[in-house]
Parts: sequence; structure tokens; C-alpha cells
Amino acid sequence: MVWIRHAEYDPRWPQLFEEQRARLRAALGARAGAIEHIGSTSVAGLAAKPIVDLIVAGIAPDDEAARLALEAAGYRVTVDEPGHRIYEPPALDVHVHLWSDPNDVERHLVFRDWLREHPEDRTLYEHVKRRLAQRPWQNSNDYAEAKTAVIETITRRARGMAAGPRVDRFAVLILERLPAQSRVLEIGAGEGLLAERLAAAGHDVVALDTALRSTFPVVLTRFEEYDAPAGSFDCVAAQLVLHHAGDLEATLEKVRRLVRPDGIVAIDDYGWERSDDPAFRADRNDLHRSDDMLRALRARFEQIAYFDHAYHGDGAGSDAIAFTFLGAPHRNTG
Repeated sequence: MVWIRHAEYDPRWPQLFEEQRARLRAALGARAGAIEHIGSTSVAGLAAKPIVDLIVAGIAPDDEAARLALEAAGYRVTVDEPGHRIYEPPALDVHVHLWSDPNDVERHLVFRDWLREHPEDRTLYEHVKRRLAQRPWQNSNDYAEAKTAVIETITRRARGMAAGPRVDRFAVLILERLPAQSRVLEIGAGEGLLAERLAAAGHDVVALDTALRSTFPVVLTRFEEYDAPAGSFDCVAAQLVLHHAGDLEATLEKVRRLVRPDGIVAIDDYGWERSDDPAFRADRNDLHRSDDMLRALRARFEQIAYFDHAYHGDGAGSDAIAFTFLGAPHRNTG
């Protein structure tokens, strides 16, 4: 087991990068393309493991001439995997990355540049790293894998893609129906956007997810493994999650058990078949259809409100594949 230790940002890290870049240039000459500083040590103010990461573009990981040149300059291979190789100097305070896919270079630069310019996501990323570092890991790769969810979340924003679930209208629909100071369970909280809005309105929110992507306190667990007494919540909510349920009937039965008899269930989701994108349908055809989800919901809950095109014309372009269902437990159900 290993513990991940972070150091506060050290202004000497950029200097170490410049020293290493000059050393690499001398070793590789014109063979190397751009040499870039990446990772947390490349973002001013961000706590990080005290290891400076660099990317050398334009050289394949299996380039034998590059290996000989780097070894002659004092570097040695410490990671050698398909499409990726890492070299380190004797001090082991630097990682020199070679990737075969240019997209790997680009994604690191996009992530770095975004964090440099967006303090809110820099804060989010540091928060997640510190939370994850509070427990031991089998190895550093497991820790790195645990960060994937928040990295993908931030990178999606950096690329100008959808900034996560569009929650504003969904939150309004829920808040219109909740008594003051209600207790809410959110399944699959993701970035914590809905949980934050409900908590800001004065509700007691328990947020579940299997990965940490939020500064909102998240219980790291699968819904199937979460345990609470029957009738614990005034509202159970889930957005863009139900279609992933392995056992839809069992999931909704547990939802019905957890919500109080006078409570509400709020589901905002989509079915793969609702898209006119063949690639999307091919990718999602192992998940639940909209009709299947709605049929199962209506079997257990009295419909309070239903909206097709759930996001109410917010211009996101994917509105037509979604629905919102709000319901109350059937009084005559089990």
C-alpha cells in the first residue's frame, strides 16, 4: 500500500522544467518537437506531487535512437507500456513522457491551459486530489485512475463541450415541490451541481457517486450498496443515471423503499433509442430504453409531472433524447 503525498506549490518547479528542457534539447537536438511542462507542477498555485512532468512531442516511445540519446544524458526508462514511455533522471524528480498518439499530448496541454486560466476548476481538481490522498492505494496507478473522472469533467469543459448535466431547470422542478428543509438523496451526483443547488435552498442533501468530481461532499459508493432505513428521504433524485442501472426493477424498488410515502421521486434521463445519431445508438444499445424506464417508473410511482425534451430548449442540441419524470409512491404499493 502507498500513500500519496502532495506538496504545496513550489515556485522552483518552473525553473526545474526549464533546466530539464535545456538538457533534453541538448540530448535530442532537432529530433524533438515541442517540450512542454504538464501536470500539476505546471499550474501556479496548485499543490502537487513534487515531480515535474514533461512531454516531448514528435518522438515515438519506441524510438531506439532517442532511447540511446536519453540514456547517454543520464535518463532511464521507468515505465514502458503500449504507446507510452517514461524516462527519469537519477534524482527521480522528473518524468519525461513520450506518447505515440498526438492526442495524448494535446489533451494534457488542454487540461493544463484550462487550469491555468480557471481558478474554480483548479480548486476543484486540488480538492479531489487531497480527498483521494486521504486513503492508501495499492499503487500510484490506482490513485491516478481514481482522478480520471474529475480530469474528464474538467477537460470536457475545456474543450467547450457540454459542461455536465444541465441541472438548472431540473432543480427548479424539484424545488417547486419540496417542503422546506427536506432530506434529499441524489443518486449519481457527478459534479455535485444539483446537490449544490438543493443544499443552497436549505435542504439536507446526501449525494452518492462512485467517483469524486465535486467539492460538494459525496458519499463514494454505488447506490446498490448504500444502506439507509426505509422512508429516510423526502426526495430521491437522479439525473442521467437510471439508464445505467444493471437491474432497473431492483433499483426502483429500492428508491421506492427509501422515499417517504408523501415524498417525491425525480428522474431526469434519456434512452439510447431516442437519438437520431446511429453511433450513439450503437454505443448505448445495451442500456435501458426511455419506454422501459418510464414503464417501470409509472408502475411504482404516481406521476406528478412529466416533460419530454426535458431540458426545456436550453440550446444544448440533445434535448430530444431526454425526459423528466416526477412521481409519488403509489399508496397501494406494497
